[in-house]
Amino acid sequence: MEVLLLDCPSRGQGSSRRSSITIRPFPFLKLTEYLENVPTHPLDKCLYDIKWLEADDPNILDCELVDLDYFIFLKKSITIAKDINYTTTFYCPNRNHLNHLPIKLSQISFNKLDYKKIGVGTVKLNGRWRAIGPPTIREFLSVLNLYIRVQKVKDLDMVKLLSLFREFQMDPNTLERDILEAEGDDVTLLTLLSELYFSVVQPVKTTCLSCNKETGERRDLAIGINSLIANFFREVIDNNPITTDKILFE
Repeated sequence: MEVLLLDCPSRGQGSSRRSSITIRPFPFLKLTEYLENVPTHPLDKCLYDIKWLEADDPNILDCELVDLDYFIFLKKSITIAKDINYTTTFYCPNRNHLNHLPIKLSQISFNKLDYKKIGVGTVKLNGRWRAIGPPTIREFLSVLNLYIRVQKVKDLDMVKLLSLFREFQMDPNTLERDILEAEGDDVTLLTLLSELYFSVVQPVKTTCLSCNKETGERRDLAIGINSLIANFFREVIDNNPITTDKILFE
């Protein structure tokens, strides 16, 4: 599948000089290999998914980090259905009920991200001005690999936030302390930066039918792109049923 960067969360406004990248569905052997070795730790899981994407197209590393979750979603989606028209499952965050949700690519939308306005800037954190800018996946990888080794930060969103600061490569210890120990309006600042740069893919709006029946009232839900495919292998099987003429016994 050729993915136009103009159709991604970054809208092709990043530093990559390419107009598109290639993402391929998992063939059966690779699918089983992927599923057998999926790490449970969120940092390891992120690195694992990046490596699979990189195997499809090494140029993915020069794309914007803001596109990463969308790329992962696309790879899984075209494995389930090439036209990205399928039914997925998700667990209700309120009572953990399993729900079914029809998905089409047209349902996935993005907040407007204007790199001309937010591409490079400075913010005041812990009394010091610091340069920020949207990282590429390659730049993020250098930060991710560090925290996989030292195991000091386990929250993936926090690692993404750290990679936003240009100072990280020069003075990671000071920056890490100022972010992890932030207080007051610095917390507000960091939350705003995380939402502005990394919460670009809008959640899919739906409802939990089981909760509606139990409570007697409609409860709307917003399901993030990372939570849409609850069981990858089951989604592949359920969306690709076979008929009786597929198997013939003598």
